Amino acid sequence: MARGIIWQSWNRLCRRKEDSGLRFRNIHCFNLALLGKLGWKLMAELHSLVARILKARYFPSGDFLNAHLGHKPSFVRWSIHNSQELIKRSCGWRIGMGNMVNIWNDALLIDDNNRFIETQVVKGLETMHVYDLMVDNGSRWDAQMIDSPFQNRNAIAIQGIPLSSRGVGDKLIWHFSKDGRFNVKFAYRLAMEICGPDLELGLNIHNNISMEFCQWFSNHIVGLDDDQLARMVVTMWFLLNQRNSRIWNGSMAGVQSVVQQGLEAWKCVRQIVQHSVNVQRQSQKWEKPPVGFLKCNIDADILDQGVAMGAGFVIRNNEGAVVYCGCWKIRGYFSPTLAEALCLKNVLQFMISQGLSNVRMELDAKIVVDGINDNGINDFEMGMIFEYCRGLINQGNNFDLYHVRRSASASATLSAKSFVC
Repeated sequence: MARGIIWQSWNRLCRRKEDSGLRFRNIHCFNLALLGKLGWKLMAELHSLVARILKARYFPSGDFLNAHLGHKPSFVRWSIHNSQELIKRSCGWRIGMGNMVNIWNDALLIDDNNRFIETQVVKGLETMHVYDLMVDNGSRWDAQMIDSPFQNRNAIAIQGIPLSSRGVGDKLIWHFSKDGRFNVKFAYRLAMEICGPDLELGLNIHNNISMEFCQWFSNHIVGLDDDQLARMVVTMWFLLNQRNSRIWNGSMAGVQSVVQQGLEAWKCVRQIVQHSVNVQRQSQKWEKPPVGFLKCNIDADILDQGVAMGAGFVIRNNEGAVVYCGCWKIRGYFSPTLAEALCLKNVLQFMISQGLSNVRMELDAKIVVDGINDNGINDFEMGMIFEYCRGLINQGNNFDLYHVRRSASASATLSAKSFVC
C-alpha cells in the first residue's frame, strides 16, 4: 500500500544527520545571528553613517546595548533590537585608555565565568570609569585605589588586566572568537543556546554541552599537570568506550573493572610520556649564542594558587656568563599564555632601557612566539600585547624571538617558579 507524504517538523529537520535529521539551519536562530552582526557594527563602528543615524534617532544619549526599544519603533529598529541579548552575553571590553568603560556596568574583566564587577556600587562612585583606577598615564594600576572599594576577587581580577602605555583606545571585542571579532557561526550557536529547549534539537549529550560549561572546563584543564591530564583523558576514553559497548553490544562491565582498566592504561601512558620527556630533555639543551650576540631566556609561571604570576629572565653572553637576570611578581588572574606575553613585554622594555643589541630571545610559549612573529590582527587583550611587543622588537637593535622547549630555558623557568634570581 502506497504511503502519502510523511510530514516532519522543521525542528526535527534541523537535527544533525547522525540524529536522523538533515542539519538544516534553524531559521529563527540564524536570522538572530545575522541581526546580531548588524547590532555589533552599531557598537564597533560608531563613526559609520548607519550607526550615527540610528544613534541620533533611537539612543542619542546612550548606546545600543543599553537602549530601550521605545515607542512605535520601525521594523528595522525592532529587528536589530532583538539581537541585544545575544550581544550582551558575548561581548566585552579590551581596556586601553579606560575612558569609555564604566566600572560597574560594562564587561571588563578577563574572566570566562563573569566579566562584570560583582562588588556593590559604592555611593558617590556611580560614574567611575576604568581610567580612574590608573596611574602614570595609564601604564599601571593604582593598587591602593583598587583594594579600597572592591571585593578581593574583583581587585585581583582588575590588576590582572594588561595595560598599554601607547595610549590605545578601548575596544569592544567578541568573546567567542579567536581574534575578538564578530563571528556569525559562534553567534548562531549562542542563539541556539539562548532559545533553549523549545527547539527540541535532539542532540546527544556530548553535542549539547553549553558554551559556559566548555569555557569552565577549558579553564580547569589549564591548571592540571601532565599526570592529572593523562588520567582524565584515559578515564573519559574508558567511559565513552563503556557507553558504546552498552549501546552496540548490550554488555556492561562493573565499576571496579572499568576503574581498574583505566588505571592500568594510565600507568602505560605515564611510562610512555615519561620516556618521551626524557628523550626530549636529552636532545634539547641550552646552546651558546654566536660571538657578539646575547641570548635571553624568558619564562613565566602561575603562583599563589592562581592569583599571581611570577616572571623571570636570564641574559648570557657567548661564553655562557650571566650578564643580566631578573624576576618579579604581578598580582592578578592570568592564563599561562597571558603571563608569558606580559613577561616578554617587560623584558623587552628592560633590554631597550639598557641599550642592549644583538639579542636572541627564547621563549617556550609557542602561541606567544607565533602571535608576535605573525602580523595578523587580533583584537583581544593578547593581541594588544602582541602588537606592543612587535613594536618593541622592531624598535630594538637586532632583536630576534624564537621558540624553544622548556628544557632549553631551565634557568629562566627556575627563576620564575622560585621568584629568586
